Amino acid sequence: MSITFYKIIGFLSFLVGAGSMALLSETTQSYQETMPKEMDQSVGRTHKLNNHGDIVYLTDSEQRLLDNYKESSLVFGCITAVCFFRAYGWKKPRY
Repeated sequence: MSITFYKIIGFLSFLVGAGSMALLSETTQSYQETMPKEMDQSVGRTHKLNNHGDIVYLTDSEQRLLDNYKESSLVFGCITAVCFFRAYGWKKPRY
């Protein structure tokens, strides 16, 4: 495959990974501001989200959404790294 292909795929995966991190940050902030601070097992709010000592409780689906954002950021970050190493190679720094 050509170097241009790896550059394009690397750049697109970087955009998707960065977007996923932005969504994770925005969603976490939104949850911190709007979710209840007490556990409610009848509703299913049993997963703790601790952000600098401010604890809120999430449902299974809300926790799964945050986990999916984290995992997709990691996967697309790895794809980006592989594509850019394939396109540019590993170059030793010049001193």
